[in-house]
Amino acid sequence: MGIYKITSRELEVLRVFWESDESLTAIDIPKINPKLKINTVQGVIKNLLKKNYIEVDNIIYHNTVLTRTFKAVLTQEEYMMDHFGSGSLDTNTFVAALISNESDPETLKKLEVIIQERLQSIQKESE
Repeated sequence: MGIYKITSRELEVLRVFWESDESLTAIDIPKINPKLKINTVQGVIKNLLKKNYIEVDNIIYHNTVLTRTFKAVLTQEEYMMDHFGSGSLDTNTFVAALISNESDPETLKKLEVIIQERLQSIQKESE
């Protein structure tokens, strides 16, 4: 199913890119997600570059060494729509996956507020 073939490690690294507002070096990723080790990240970045899911954004100095920064080309929305099938998208499955993969408490609180507002709106319409 889908055109994007992504391993679980690749998805973990992509999530770091998706949650960042700026391009990242390979060294930045384990600092953001300590479960990922630098050797793993370097291999995953190589694979993601080959698949054109990320790209080199810039070359910067890190201490005294030049290093590349990367940014995601594949968006989270593109991946989710592909992963859950845009034609036969099951809303419950999509929302459940979105929530279960979210690790930021603030984002979850915002989603909860949106859901509560929608419930109130539906209740008002049915009165």
